[in-house]
Amino acid sequence: MFKKTISLVAVILLTGTTPAFAEVPKDTMIIGNQAFNIRLMFDPSYKAQILDAMRYANANPDSEGNRPYYYKINQMTQWRTVFGKTPLTEEQIDQWPEITYINSDGESTVYEAGNGAEGTAVNESFSVVDIY
Repeated sequence: MFKKTISLVAVILLTGTTPAFAEVPKDTMIIGNQAFNIRLMFDPSYKAQILDAMRYANANPDSEGNRPYYYKINQMTQWRTVFGKTPLTEEQIDQWPEITYINSDGESTVYEAGNGAEGTAVNESFSVVDIY
């Protein structure tokens, strides 16, 4: 019975995995190619890392000559520029570089260029051989 239960759970987990869109989360400040949960902006232990990100952002303006500082906080549905507070277009977001995001627990996640990427399904060649 135990083997059947484990096998059934494995089948459900593996066949239930579908592609998902990964997107930089809200309550985030993007500075160049680094992104920080907004709480980290006030955490002294991240000061050096934030300053490094600012140096990078100031040295690498976007295609329109703007410094790449963006935010999306609280219930906002759009990314905005820090300087000018204007909403970003999908075209502008698609030009984002690969971004390393640090969440409020200090854990890093890398998002592919353009605000994320499609995941891949893991059930391409999975099949159940036998259940005892």
